[in-house]
Amino acid sequence: MESILELREDIIINKNNAQNILESILENTNKNIRELKITQELQGDVDFSILNQMNFGLVEYISISEGNVTSIVNLPNKLTTLIIKQNLIIDIDNLPLSLTHLQIEENYVNKIEISNLKKLTKLILNQNRLEELSGFPKTLEEVSVSYNKIKGLNLNGLGNLTTLRVSENPITVIEGYPESVVYFSNENTPSIEFRSAGELASLTDEQIQQSKQEKEMKKNYEEALLTYFDLKGKYEKKSYAVKKTAYQKQLTKKMKKIATKSVIPPCIKCKRNVGSRFYKENYRYIAICGDAKEPCNLNIRLYDGATSFLETELKQEMIGMEQIQEKIIKHKLDALFSYIGETVAAESYQIFMTEYNESFPYYSDLLQKYENLYFNPETTDMLRDSNKKVFNYIQDIQRLLKDYKESHNEELIKEVVQIHIENIIPTATHIRQAKNVTDEAILNYENKTTHMFNLPYSLSDLENALELPKVESFIY
Repeated sequence: MESILELREDIIINKNNAQNILESILENTNKNIRELKITQELQGDVDFSILNQMNFGLVEYISISEGNVTSIVNLPNKLTTLIIKQNLIIDIDNLPLSLTHLQIEENYVNKIEISNLKKLTKLILNQNRLEELSGFPKTLEEVSVSYNKIKGLNLNGLGNLTTLRVSENPITVIEGYPESVVYFSNENTPSIEFRSAGELASLTDEQIQQSKQEKEMKKNYEEALLTYFDLKGKYEKKSYAVKKTAYQKQLTKKMKKIATKSVIPPCIKCKRNVGSRFYKENYRYIAICGDAKEPCNLNIRLYDGATSFLETELKQEMIGMEQIQEKIIKHKLDALFSYIGETVAAESYQIFMTEYNESFPYYSDLLQKYENLYFNPETTDMLRDSNKKVFNYIQDIQRLLKDYKESHNEELIKEVVQIHIENIIPTATHIRQAKNVTDEAILNYENKTTHMFNLPYSLSDLENALELPKVESFIY
């Protein structure tokens, strides 16, 4: 990103000709146009208030071809379509509320506000630098955000959405996935967990709040971890450069070897030539000053969290609960047959019940997670109802085809195609995604075969979080 910022700055200072070229284009253009297609290469900032100044009051469509546009302001209030490809846009504000089609591809957009675009039906933001995208207008029919850095999407309320493309993103969660989606593309993404609007509605306020807190902790940890590895990468690059310089100054191999070993790069915090230490220990990513005697206050400690395998944890807890129950039963029999006194019996019973009550909530929570994973009644009911719907749609098609054979009415064929596209495909897609939450392929390049495997749950669901990742210290 630094090179892009430098390139943008250079263009703005030395090559900022976009406004002059736009003015020249407009001087030779009919003022009654509705579509403005800019095919000349523009460099620098563009201010579209010139359209009003030159009486171009009917423009509804603007497209900008490949160039080096760095910013766009004052778009026409009546604009319905905006297309910008292969430029240097980082962010864009104050988009016209009239937009129905927004397409910004192969730029460097890292943030964009779309929640106020209440008429937007098509959103295409492929090949940018987006890490978050929210506030989707309910009018959207197509969302395409491939080749970004998005980790999760919330599509709640998008009942009109038919096309969704999220390929080449580190995306792991899609909440409120609409049943209306006909085309879904997710090539080269991790296993995605789909959460329907119904699942979200079933959560209690406490569960929702806990989920938000966990997401915020995870977000802070991930941001810190990215910074940690960025610092580590820059340090190693600097270390290599310093050693390379020392190596090239010497004449013999022996001297070169001695020189590279004796050179120490500066610490990333205090800048003294004592180096910095980056390492992992006890599930923590650590960075400290390289001076062991008088270190500076560089102190990065990122705890990686602790997880266990859900089934293993459940079995261990089940064994523990059975042992407690066995103690209680044995204790009651001892008391019944007077092997122990009443006072001792009462005290021991209280100890056993306290142990049981402390263990039961955790065991119950694990059991609930396990049952939801393998025997979720909501998923079972949804699959049964969806299969019934598909069966009824097929019957409708068969009836229409039978009528067509008799009447040769082409409208019936159109109705058949419409049922297939608008009803069968979305429902079948929804069934497939519910049955195969994990849907991946393993390629064997030696014998040129592909093995598909499907699971009714996400692989991350098999983990039980004992401790969440967290930032313990971040001083640099």
